[in-house]
Amino acid sequence: MAVTQTLLRKIPGLKDITFRPILPRVRIRTQIVVATVLSLAILAAATVAWTRAAFLNREMELVREKHLLLAEKLSLSLDRYILDVVAIFDHAADTYGGQEDAELLETVKISAVRYFDQQGAIEFEYNPTRRDIPYEVVADQMVKIEAGGQGAQTVISDLVNNNADAFFVIVRKTTDGGFAAGRLELDYIRALQASIRFGELGHSAIFDKRGFTIAHPIKSVEDGGMNASGISIVQQMMAGKTGVETFYSPPMKKDMIAGFTAVSSTGWGIMVPQPIEEIIMGVNRASFGAFMVVLIFLILATLVGLVLARSISGPIERLADFSARIADNEGGVSDNSVVSKPYTSYEMEYLRQALMRLIEHFRRSDRKLRTALDIEERESKFKDNFLIAVGHELKNPLNGVSGMLAVATEKNKDQDVARFLGIAANSAKMMNHIIEEMLVFSGEQRENKPLYLEPVLLKDFCTDLAEVHSRYAQEKGLIFNKEFNFPRRVRIETDRTKLSQVLSNLLNNALKYTNEGEIYFGVSLREMPGKPESELCFTIRDTGIGISKENKQRVFDPFFQADSSYSRSYNGLGLGLSIVRQLTERLQGTVELESEIGEGTTAILTIPVRVHRTAS
Repeated sequence: MAVTQTLLRKIPGLKDITFRPILPRVRIRTQIVVATVLSLAILAAATVAWTRAAFLNREMELVREKHLLLAEKLSLSLDRYILDVVAIFDHAADTYGGQEDAELLETVKISAVRYFDQQGAIEFEYNPTRRDIPYEVVADQMVKIEAGGQGAQTVISDLVNNNADAFFVIVRKTTDGGFAAGRLELDYIRALQASIRFGELGHSAIFDKRGFTIAHPIKSVEDGGMNASGISIVQQMMAGKTGVETFYSPPMKKDMIAGFTAVSSTGWGIMVPQPIEEIIMGVNRASFGAFMVVLIFLILATLVGLVLARSISGPIERLADFSARIADNEGGVSDNSVVSKPYTSYEMEYLRQALMRLIEHFRRSDRKLRTALDIEERESKFKDNFLIAVGHELKNPLNGVSGMLAVATEKNKDQDVARFLGIAANSAKMMNHIIEEMLVFSGEQRENKPLYLEPVLLKDFCTDLAEVHSRYAQEKGLIFNKEFNFPRRVRIETDRTKLSQVLSNLLNNALKYTNEGEIYFGVSLREMPGKPESELCFTIRDTGIGISKENKQRVFDPFFQADSSYSRSYNGLGLGLSIVRQLTERLQGTVELESEIGEGTTAILTIPVRVHRTAS
C-alpha cells in the first residue's frame, strides 16, 4: 500500500491527494435505501408512538373506572355481609341461642359465642371448635358500648391476630343488661377478596380501620396482619375517602394503580390495585399489531428501494471497486474489462476516461519505482553484510591488541608507561564494545531467529550480572547497590543471552554516564492475576548526567546522541538503547526511562516469564 501511495503521488495533479487505508464501505445503493427507509421509519415510529400513547391514555381511563367500580362493589358486598352478621348475632344474643341460631351463626362464619352476666362472669358458651375469644378484647368492646350510652347495641372489634390466628370479636349488650361476645372468622371476607383477580397480578385487598391487613393475595402478608397504615392510599381509605391513586406496593415491589373506598358500616378500607407495568404490557400487545403493519410496509419499501438503487449505483460501484483494486495493487492495472466499455451517463464516462489515464501513468511509474526499490534493497543488504564482515575482521586484530596490552601491562614496571598502557587498553575495550554493538544491531536487523527459552536460576543470573558491573563501578569510584526481591531458588524460563544483553547495555549506560554517586540494581518478581506468566521487573537507577524530556524517546533511535558534546565526551555509536528496545520487544517486554537533566536516570525493564519454583 505504501508503494502505491508513493507511486500515485508522483502522477501530475495528484500530489495534494491524501491517501488513507480503505475502510469498510457504505455502498451508494445502501445509502439510497437507508435514506428512504430511514425517512419512512421516522414517520412510522412517530405514528406508532402516537398510537401507543393514545392506547395508553385510553387504557388508563378504563382502568381507573374499572378499579373504582370493583372497589365500590366489594364495599357494598361487605356492607351487606356485616349487616347480616349483626342481625343474626343480635338475634342469637337476645335469645341465648338454640340449634337453629347455631346453624345461622355458622352461615355467617361466627364460630363461637360466649354470654356474660352484668358482672362479667360467663353464663353460657357455644364453642363447638374450641376457638379462643380473648377476654381483654371483649372487655374493650364492653367499655365502648357502655361509653356509648345508647342501651343495647352491637360493636365489632379491630382485627385480632395471634400468631396467624386472625378474627374479629363482635359484642352486643343484651336486653337483660348482660353481654354476648362472638368470634367472627375471616373465611367469607377472604373468599370475597380472593374472588377479585384479573390480569397476572390484579387483585383486591381489605384493611381494618387501623390499616392492618385483613385479606391479601400474598399469604405471608395476610397471615402476618401487616400494618399498611404508612402507605398513602391506605391512609386515605382510613379517612373514609373514595378515589383512584397510584402508589408503590412494598409486598408486590411494584408501582400500582388502585381504586379505593371504605366500608361504611365498619370503616374498613377496600383497595383494588394492579401493577402499572401490567397495563403497559397490555398496551404494548395492543400496539404490536400496528407495529407489524408498519414493519411489513418498511420491508416492502426496502425491496423497492433496493431495485431502484441497484440500477442507479451499479456503474458507480463497479468503477469504485476497480479503483480500489488499483490502489491495493490487486491486478486492476492489467484487467481493463470495467473501463473498456463506455457508459451512457456523461459523469460515469468522464470518470472512466480519467481512470484510463491514471492506469497509463501507473504503468509507467510502477516500473521505475520497482527498479528503484530493488536497488535500494540490494544496497541495504550489501551494507549489512559489509558491517558484519568488517566487524568480524576487526575483532581478530583487536583481540590481539588487547592481549598484547595485557601482557605488556603485567611485565612493565614504569609508572608512566603503565598509565599509557592503561589508556590504550581502555581504548581497545571501548572499540571492542562498539564492534559488539554494531554486530548485534546488524544481526537483529537481518535475522529474526526464535527465542531460545531455557530454565535460568534467577539468583545466580542476577548475582553474576551484579558482580561484573559492581567491579566496573568500583573502578570508577561509584557505589553499587543491589536489591533482590524474589524466592532464592526460583527458576524462570527465558532467553538468557538476550536478557543478559539487554541488562548489560542498561548497566553499561548507567556506568558510562555516571561520574559520581551510585548505581542501583533492583530485581522483583510478582504474579499477574489470571495469567500463567509472572512479571519480572528490573530497575536500574544512576546519579549521572540525565536525559532531557525532548530526548527521552529519541534515545531509543539507532545512532542517536543527545548532542555532539556527548559523542565527544562519552564515545559510542548510539546503538545501545536501540538494541535494548529491539531485544526487549523480542522478549515481549517493555522498557521505560525516567530522567531529568542533572538528576540521573531510572530504567525500568519489565519481562513476562514462566516461573518454576524448586525447594530451597
